[in-house]
Amino acid sequence: MNAKTSKKRKGNRAVLWCCLGAVVVLLGLTVYLALTSRGNVADAEPDIDGTGGTPVVTASINTAAEEIPLVTGTKQTLVICDMGSYAGLYMEDGSDEIVSGVMMIIVENVSASDLQYAEISLSYEDGTTTAFSVSTLPAGEKAVLLEKNRLSYPGDGVKPTSALVSNVVLFDTPMTLCDSVLEIIGLDGALNVRNVSDEDLDGDIYICYKNAASDLYYGGITYRVKIEGGLSAGELRQVMTGHYTVSGSKIVMVECR
Repeated sequence: MNAKTSKKRKGNRAVLWCCLGAVVVLLGLTVYLALTSRGNVADAEPDIDGTGGTPVVTASINTAAEEIPLVTGTKQTLVICDMGSYAGLYMEDGSDEIVSGVMMIIVENVSASDLQYAEISLSYEDGTTTAFSVSTLPAGEKAVLLEKNRLSYPGDGVKPTSALVSNVVLFDTPMTLCDSVLEIIGLDGALNVRNVSDEDLDGDIYICYKNAASDLYYGGITYRVKIEGGLSAGELRQVMTGHYTVSGSKIVMVECR
């Protein structure tokens, strides 16, 4: 092999590695953008751990493709509408790491009350148990939940043998945005909050928001930011957020007094 041929092959090899690198970067970017963009983990904190609850009740399941009712006592609160494999950002622990093959379920709050918190588990014949949790889900809305331990989806032909719901907490009154006294304008990574009333708000203000796109919430997790000391009448304050984006978030509840 002469020097000219060797140099040519090395050049071709370098081009090949550059092309492969570009493909890897493109695939990673595609997965990252497949859901929606998120901010870095910062001040926003997961909201509501869920305390108390109702005794666990087993739901009857025929096939994994059918809706699975989740019942507490004699009242149906949640329905599993679908399940499958998920690839995208893992939001349940706030890390937003890119994952693939993680089990997901889509649940709907079919009760007449807004849901504060619930835990769901599905059991399989091989002894595997998958766990999910959901917080701050309005009545009539649906959410994509990811398995809390990042377990893989067992496959379309593998059916759960039981579905359990526990620690269900419903809000006594509907969630509110306090929009009669507060104007909230969302930015990527921040919220502008103004007291539009004629009275001072002396207590801390809490704003809860979730990942959202189209008609679905993404993740059982709810993020919460706090404005300490309230707001004077007419006052505007900006609060930084770790996960809020204009295109991928929705405020679900505001606590003010």
